[in-house]
Amino acid sequence: MVDTPIVSEALQKDFRDNFPSQINSGRDLHVSDVIVPVVDFSTSTAISGLETSMQQALDFTVSVFDVFNTTTTIFNTPGFVRLTALFNGQALASNVFNRIQLTDGTTTKVILEQFINNGGGSVNNSAVLYDKIIFLKTGVSLQAVSSATSMRITGSARQVADLSGTLVNPDGYTGS
Repeated sequence: MVDTPIVSEALQKDFRDNFPSQINSGRDLHVSDVIVPVVDFSTSTAISGLETSMQQALDFTVSVFDVFNTTTTIFNTPGFVRLTALFNGQALASNVFNRIQLTDGTTTKVILEQFINNGGGSVNNSAVLYDKIIFLKTGVSLQAVSSATSMRITGSARQVADLSGTLVNPDGYTGS
C-alpha cells in the first residue's frame, strides 16, 4: 500500500485543528490512514426522546407558591429549576416591590424585581409574567420576596436537571 501525503491544505488544517497532539508528531494525514467518522447523537438522545420544551414541562411534582408581604424560599435543591411566576401588585400610597432572588445565606442576588412607585397620586397597577430556567449550586436558595399586602407573586418551580446536568423528565413520562 502506498503511503502518500494528502496535499489538500484545507483537509490538513482540519486534521491539525481536530488532532492537536499530531502536530508535533512530524506526520500529516496520509492517504493510507483510516479515518473513522464519529456521529454525535448526544443532542438528540440527551433528552430521552423529548423536545426540550416538553422535557421542561410543568407536571404534578411542581412546587407551587403564593407569596405576599413576606420572603419565602421557593426551591433549594441543587440543579436546574424551571420557574414560572406572575408578579402582580399595586402601589396604594408607597413604593412597593416583588422580587425573585438567589441567596447563599450571606449574599443575595436579585434576578428580577417589579417595583411600583406611587408618589401619593393615583393607584398604580402592574403585572409581570416570568418563565426562566435558573441554576442553583449547592447551598443556594431561590426566594420570592413581596414587600406589601398589595403585592403578590404566584407560580411554580420544577427541577428539570440535577447538579451534574442529568435531565429530570416530567413525572410519569415513560418514553424512550
